[in-house]
Order: sequence, then C-alpha cells, then structure tokens
Amino acid sequence: MKLFISQLCIVIGYPEGLFVRHSAQSVLPIWKTGHIASEPSVYIDDVPKLLIDAATCEGMSGSPVYVRERNFNRFLGIYTGRTSQLSELGFVFTPEAILEIISTGRIDGRLDYPAVA
Repeated sequence: MKLFISQLCIVIGYPEGLFVRHSAQSVLPIWKTGHIASEPSVYIDDVPKLLIDAATCEGMSGSPVYVRERNFNRFLGIYTGRTSQLSELGFVFTPEAILEIISTGRIDGRLDYPAVA
C-alpha cells in the first residue's frame, strides 16, 4: 500500500488512561483517527520519522499507528508525542527507526529526540 500526505491513519492506545472494559479480565484501546501530515518518503531531521495530524492526548506515546485502506492495514510506526503541547502534529517513528533503536539504542548516534507527549 502506497503512503501519501493526507492519508487516513489510526492511533490505537489509551488516551488519558481511557479504555473500554470488554470483560472483567480484558480492556480494549481507543482508536483515534488522523492524517499523514508530512511526506512519508522524506524523513524529518534526517531521522526515520514522519508527522501526523491527529488530536492525540497524554498517554498515547508508544501507541501503534496504522494506515487503513479498504480492508488492508499497514503499520506506519509508533507514535512518540506531539511537536508541542499546543499542536495536533505528532511524530511517528517508522519501522526502520524502531528496528534501529532496538538494535543500537539510538538512531545515527543520537539519543535526544524532541517529542512532547
């Protein structure tokens, strides 16, 4: 599935600790929608991340982000937080960034990634 600016994306998490109780033993996450806000093929600050425009809340950092088209889902990455507390623009680390962080603990030697949850 090709990615493009303005494409619908879904952030699946627990905004402000909210969830839906499915049973006494299980809870379900909240699905928040947004759109890809930056060119998916061009990384921000030379780091494999992109921007989405979504009304996210505190507690959503670490949430998976998917693009859904027809009956197909594509993993876009992991939501890491908004660009500022007043913004609805948020960073998503791509699968490439996630793999690099897992294997090395950093991206290109950097440990400081600006993101406000």
